[in-house]
Amino acid sequence: MGTWLKKLQEYEKELLNQLPSPYEIPPIIAIGGFSGSGKDTTAARVQFLLKKRLNLDLPIYSAGAFVRKLAYEKGYPENQLHLFMELATKSEQYQRDVDEYIEKSHLKTALTKGGIFIGRLAPFTIGDWGLTVFLTCDLKIIVKRLQSDPKRAEYGKPIEEIEENVIRRDEADIKRLQTFYHFNFNNSLQKVDLVINSGRLSVETISEIIFLAALERLNIKKNITYVIT
Repeated sequence: MGTWLKKLQEYEKELLNQLPSPYEIPPIIAIGGFSGSGKDTTAARVQFLLKKRLNLDLPIYSAGAFVRKLAYEKGYPENQLHLFMELATKSEQYQRDVDEYIEKSHLKTALTKGGIFIGRLAPFTIGDWGLTVFLTCDLKIIVKRLQSDPKRAEYGKPIEEIEENVIRRDEADIKRLQTFYHFNFNNSLQKVDLVINSGRLSVETISEIIFLAALERLNIKKNITYVIT
């Protein structure tokens, strides 16, 4: 039971020691995937199904939201977020600090509040505490999604440029996992409860799969996943 990221295991122990005993861990769903795989859209649909069918209102927490919170704490408001992110790209240590802040925030929020967590590392951070999902997708489909989404920085840019950036970013993420967390991505992906190709299924179908898996994996009708004693 617990996170799959060894770097977070000591922090996890600290969190557990702060919880009363016995303690009921609320429902936790973690959805990971690389850029354009449909994490946010899927999470919103799963949230909708849980609310509509079970009257269970699970908040959504994204890695991006935690980044914006950290940036604000460091003196960078929303309109200066790009300046904060530039610092992370120029300094490896700064990047490590940002990563660690995100994953610690995910883990702490999950254990104390529950919810649906979105982020490339979210399934591996949550680990055995909840239902873990990783979305994959063909590169060409991802590029088209990013290019046609007005909310994305890639909106309207040339396909070749987007494709190069996606490949470079994903490779950098996997390398960072190995360097920062001594973490083998491919081996750990085998632990994930659901690995779904979002390019082959509709968001409605994917969300239905996750909803049904949540009922079974988390005993979610009782609103309890684990009782820590």
